[in-house]
Amino acid sequence: MVDYQKIARVLVERQLRIREAEVVRITAGLHTLPFVEEIVVAVRRAGAFPLLDLTWPSLARRMIEEIPDAYLARVPPHAGPSEEVVDCHIGLPRFETPGFLDHVDSRKLKVMADAAVPVMEARVRRNPRKIGVGFPTPEEADVFGVPFEAYRDLFWRAVTAELDRIYRLCQGVRERLIGDRVRIVSPEGDELTLSIRDRRINMDDGIISDEDLDSGDVTANLPFGEVYVAPVEDSVEGVARFPVVFHKGRRIRGLRLEFHGGRLVGSAADSGHELFLDAMAAHTGDKDRVGELGFGTNHEVRAPTGPTLLDEKIHGSIHVALGENRSYGGRNRSSLHWDMVMLAPTVSIDGVVLLDKGRYVL
Repeated sequence: MVDYQKIARVLVERQLRIREAEVVRITAGLHTLPFVEEIVVAVRRAGAFPLLDLTWPSLARRMIEEIPDAYLARVPPHAGPSEEVVDCHIGLPRFETPGFLDHVDSRKLKVMADAAVPVMEARVRRNPRKIGVGFPTPEEADVFGVPFEAYRDLFWRAVTAELDRIYRLCQGVRERLIGDRVRIVSPEGDELTLSIRDRRINMDDGIISDEDLDSGDVTANLPFGEVYVAPVEDSVEGVARFPVVFHKGRRIRGLRLEFHGGRLVGSAADSGHELFLDAMAAHTGDKDRVGELGFGTNHEVRAPTGPTLLDEKIHGSIHVALGENRSYGGRNRSSLHWDMVMLAPTVSIDGVVLLDKGRYVL
């Protein structure tokens, strides 16, 4: 049995350290109610004010399909101002099934996405503490082709992993990342280089500390366990290869991305390349720049399952993300942030090995 109450209290009191009189926005789907109820109560027990934004599949679909484009294109007058009062955002999955809205008219989704840009910009300016929280479902497990019981057990083990052990590894990785040139070699021999000179090193180590707040590192996940940095925008050169990349539950196998001058200049895949191209076409801004280099540090996660929130925490893996990264200390502006996981890489910082075929050298 999952102790939602205990996990919620750790989330509110230790990870986010929610304070009295803060406003906490909680976005979630109806299927997450048992966990959401405990989060809302824990927020209120801390003296803060929960602002619950709840939806469910039939409502979400109708609110797109049955609303005229002219209304979808309007920004609600309260949306931008409401971002100015939110101190913390807790985001749970909206739907049981990944990609639930895939079959909705893409044109209407684009209208909504364009309308949401000013709201997103207001959120970036406010930069509230935020945490993305997973919630395993049978539908999600089915999409990723894994047994639900095994996936559920792995997920909650990762959520309740030993905090201090992950914290120590994150500290060690962060200390080694204070440098300049990063060289990444995939198991297939592809090589990617980039600079992280003078960039903030962020840790998702289970707590948003005073030090994190002072530096602007205000983003976390549940499960936690990564160290990440926004590379210098024009420094990325070479090729990165990813064994499998998931887009809304569908697989892109053997994805190969080529960069020059910091921009994505070519791509190929063993299968599913059209999924990558379609996903990229749906987004705007600096979608063709690397937004993040991350290192997985959760000892309970050892192999990919499918959900990015879990896979990017794989111990000894790295992930490279395209797109938006301003909350990480970067300069990319984009509607996209897409994490892609590389297993068993060899990574060196200024010539000193940090990861040797997926094993940390500290």
